[in-house]
Amino acid sequence: MSLLTQMKLPGLIDLGLILILASHSKGQGWKISVDPRFNTTVNSDVTIKCSFTIPSKFATENPKVYWKKNVRSTFDTGDKRDQNAFVYHPNATFVLKKYGGNTELIGDIKKGNCTLKIKNIMDSDQGIYLRVIANDSYSFKRNLISIHVDDANSESPTFEFTTVMQLKLRLSFLLLHVIHDVQASPGQWTASVPARIPALEGSCVVIPCIYNYPKPDSKKPLDRWRGFWKKGNTFISTSLSNWKLLPEYKKRTSFLGKLAARNCTMQLNGVRQTDVGPFYFRIEMPEYKSFSYRKHPVSLDVISDPPPPSLTVKVNEKVTASCSVSHTCPTKPPLFSWSRPGSVKRRLKRLNKWTWQVVSTLTFVPLLTDYNKPLNCSVRYSGGKQAKSSMILRI
Repeated sequence: MSLLTQMKLPGLIDLGLILILASHSKGQGWKISVDPRFNTTVNSDVTIKCSFTIPSKFATENPKVYWKKNVRSTFDTGDKRDQNAFVYHPNATFVLKKYGGNTELIGDIKKGNCTLKIKNIMDSDQGIYLRVIANDSYSFKRNLISIHVDDANSESPTFEFTTVMQLKLRLSFLLLHVIHDVQASPGQWTASVPARIPALEGSCVVIPCIYNYPKPDSKKPLDRWRGFWKKGNTFISTSLSNWKLLPEYKKRTSFLGKLAARNCTMQLNGVRQTDVGPFYFRIEMPEYKSFSYRKHPVSLDVISDPPPPSLTVKVNEKVTASCSVSHTCPTKPPLFSWSRPGSVKRRLKRLNKWTWQVVSTLTFVPLLTDYNKPLNCSVRYSGGKQAKSSMILRI
């Protein structure tokens, strides 16, 4: 008879799990109840159920509630303590363009209900949080929310982590083949790129790119290409190995795409708060023409702090705990650590053309000493940013 079986008593329910509510001295008394992750599909609506509590000494009859994203606003928000961009604001003109007219506060603020409805979700996002202003103010940045959008029309390939070299080879395959499911208009100067990409400060981000151009009149095949990524008039990346970039971008950018295959994909390392863009691609073909794709820019939403990883636990004869995060740096994926030894496996999944997911799964046979203690999952991103989630096993 296993230890787990011996511990089950008649009439009692099996092992359950409760989430640790982390407390921090700075935000003591300010409380929120909200799920950290939401899964949905393209063009659907998401309701973020939420409730909050204001410390009694700061309470007011008419508190103000805003939903924000952990990226710097492009204008002065009028709030010296929090200059991040709005996901929800009573004045819709203050809201980020992707959320404009699509967010609605449906909770009763006076009753501490901060429930938010987001309509017509188009892509995944993260770093969303609540800000409350009463006789004092507080931003729940330690309770970041992420939204994962599944593409119902495509299957995401899953494969095991192996060596870094194998990972780079597989990334190259994705860049050269999978990305072609974005259709560029034939015979025109067009570029297929995402308009915005969330990127964690200090980590790296891959900007997928496919370009197209009108068919040359000459039948002579082209065999010379020069590719550049620019910010305004500044060169930030190039396919030319001997090109001298400014110190700000030198050794921070890598041109991954094969121009002959019309692939202009770029990687930016060590993301900084100033790396918001917009960036655009330029192609030069000495035997044909040159063109700057200024009408197809890419902007980055730089996130200061990563959200806590998603942690789930199943208890049978063994405990199986899974910890997952999304990221934009496939060449240096996040590293996990667990507070309890056991058998650990890691897997990578492509969520879309610029976002990957890493899942770390821990399996172990529980001992008496494992109960009433936290099981911690910690994650460290490329660049050094860290996040943690915890659960307690109870009988």
